[in-house]
Amino acid sequence: MAASVASAHTIDFTSQRTFSRQVLAAHGTALDARDVDAMWQLNARQDGHLLAWKIIRYLDERDRFQNPRWLRALSRYEGPVHICWGEADAVAPVAVAKYLNQQVCPDATLTMLPDVGHFCETQAPEAWSEAVLGFYSGIER
Repeated sequence: MAASVASAHTIDFTSQRTFSRQVLAAHGTALDARDVDAMWQLNARQDGHLLAWKIIRYLDERDRFQNPRWLRALSRYEGPVHICWGEADAVAPVAVAKYLNQQVCPDATLTMLPDVGHFCETQAPEAWSEAVLGFYSGIER
């Protein structure tokens, strides 16, 4: 089943028009057309968009590894954990962040970025940087 997921999505990243639709749908909020175009330019550089069938394999890996193994490892981590999440994320909804924070890493710092989608660092770089740098500056060394 997972292989068919990747195969079905391969075409989604081989044309600029479809790539743009997919990125905008995944983002969850308005994304500047210049940002989407820049993402496409990077994706298509040296015909990289023709390799989408390899890149999209992360869907297979996500299905294969989406089990308690990594969650157990994360829950056992004794260092500081920061979960920085866009409230409008259409790919990984807020429920995922809350689950991670409540069930997996109850001592983690959870930062929710309002009106921000899946690409926090692109859509709200100042807010994302402030949250991440603020978290790291508060860690005792």
